[in-house]
Parts: sequence; structure tokens; C-alpha cells
Amino acid sequence: MVESRPIQPGIFARHGWLLPVGCGVALLLGLGGCVGIVGAVFYSMRSSGAYQMALKQVKADPLVRAKLGAPLTDGFVVGGNINLTNDAGTAALNFKVTGTKGTAQVSLRATKAAGVWTLDELRVDPDDGSGTLWLVGGPPPTTAPGMGAPPELPAEAPEAKPSGGPK
Repeated sequence: MVESRPIQPGIFARHGWLLPVGCGVALLLGLGGCVGIVGAVFYSMRSSGAYQMALKQVKADPLVRAKLGAPLTDGFVVGGNINLTNDAGTAALNFKVTGTKGTAQVSLRATKAAGVWTLDELRVDPDDGSGTLWLVGGPPPTTAPGMGAPPELPAEAPEAKPSGGPK
């Protein structure tokens, strides 16, 4: 007589919970890694000397405080880029500040030389569209670089009066 063995359930029947749980764990780890990387980038931009210098100047400016209200707080999101090579580099950043009366976008350009940041341009653009507040630098020139100022037009000569011909 032939012995019959009971049919063993397949791996999915025995461990059916393993696949969804494993995928869920992998998904959570992936999302956590992405959030960690983005948070590290924002943290590094916010802790840069250029950002800290600009934020301090914006918070101390009386025109900005009058326009947006005090106290001023900065947002979490910082956009732009920072390029560093040893103790030199450039930064072009923008971020939001909020006061009791309104919100504004802050834009800055800075250079780093010999380990020291210098603000080249710092401007505050209130969200209400009331106009840019230039704290450092100013509006760009209206002529193209290297073109210089437009030439002065010569004074118009008085119109010549026709003469009656040769005499």
C-alpha cells in the first residue's frame, strides 16, 4: 500500500503576511531616507553663513519691520544654491519671512572669500506687491553690461530760414 502524505501549503499560504509587511517596511525606509536627505539639505542651507547674515540683517531692518510687523520669523524651506571650494564660494538663496502684518520673499546673492561671507545683494519682496525693499545692492542697471550710459543727443539746431536767394 502506498502512503499518502498530506499536501503541504505553498510558501505564500504559510507566509502570506511576509510580502506586504516587507514591502511596507521597504517603502517606509525609502521615504524616511528621502525626508532625511531633504531635511539635511535645508538644514545645511539654513546654517550657512550667508543665510544667517541675511536673516539677521532682514530682522534688524526698520523698513522691513515696519512693513511686515515684528517679530519676524523665517520659513523652513530655503531655495537656491551654495557653491563652495575650500574657503571661497558663492550663494544665491531665497526664503520667506513672516511678520504680524505680512509675508515677504527674501532673495540674496553672496560671495565667500578667505572664509568670510559678503552680501552682494539682499532684497525683500513683500507678498502684497508693494515694491522691493533693497537692503544691499540695488536694482540692476538699465543698460547692458559694457554698454555704458546712452549717448547724449546733440542740441537741436535752430531751423534754417529760407533766404530769398543770392543777392
